[in-house]
Amino acid sequence: LAGTSPRDGTQALRLEVAKIEGGQVVVWFPSVPTKQYDFMACDARFSTWTNLATNLTGTGGILGYADTNGSVIPSRFYRVFCR
Repeated sequence: LAGTSPRDGTQALRLEVAKIEGGQVVVWFPSVPTKQYDFMACDARFSTWTNLATNLTGTGGILGYADTNGSVIPSRFYRVFCR
């Protein structure tokens, strides 16, 4: 589904980098052309995931998202969902 090979450990949908830049948390992840991605966050380990961005279209390169509220929240978890 994510366009990766289950037999190749180097291919995986995972967040590459998460860092604070200019007061916001910026997260990058590898994409596959034409795949659709949703970027989500939650503020506590067992809380509900919230969509921050939906229908991001893969380019075959790195996609990024800037969470403008991420740096003001003491603890935040991120995930990417591929459709």
